[in-house]
Amino acid sequence: MLEIFGYLGSFVVLISLTMNSIVKLRWINLIGATMFTIYSLFIGAYPAVVMNFGIIIIDTYYIVKLNRDGKRTPEAIN
Repeated sequence: MLEIFGYLGSFVVLISLTMNSIVKLRWINLIGATMFTIYSLFIGAYPAVVMNFGIIIIDTYYIVKLNRDGKRTPEAIN
């Protein structure tokens, strides 16, 4: 079950890269990176934890910035 969760997290990150909207990309990537961070913690893959936690921080920063700057234009959302 744990391995399936890890594969699912990887798949979500991969799917995020197909998004036309930067907002959707950031949110979906955030979910996938969070899932993969949890999986990596459980299996003790600490380099993957560090990398994916970094992705979580970056995605969160840009989501907040996009919302704060009012950049939620129709182009960004689609």
